[in-house]
Amino acid sequence: MRPSLSVFGFDFSTWRLVVLSAVVFCWILLLKRTKRLGYPFWPVLVLLVLGLPAGAAGGHVFNALIPIAFGAPGSSGLTIIGSIVAALAFAWAYLKFRLKIEPLPFIDAAAFTLPLGIMIGRLG
Repeated sequence: MRPSLSVFGFDFSTWRLVVLSAVVFCWILLLKRTKRLGYPFWPVLVLLVLGLPAGAAGGHVFNALIPIAFGAPGSSGLTIIGSIVAALAFAWAYLKFRLKIEPLPFIDAAAFTLPLGIMIGRLG
């Protein structure tokens, strides 16, 4: 895989493009599934948009804390674990306190996207 693509003078990392495509693909699948289960479209979309930076922040924090906790220098390579934990915590809080719905059935409906996202991210 090429390390970057140049479009109109802008360089785009191919890994970031693969991850972005995984996010968009999983969002589309999740939005279709939640619509079928009766959840409102716009609040779910807002949850996804706000959950993305929460997951990214959790990944960065986890990536920084693991080497400190275990005394290993450098990156831990476990960023996805921190991202999943942070995004799940954010989703639970948002659903429980903002939307006032039971979070576990929604999170259960969204669980199928986790392995799919990890698989696509590993391909990149």
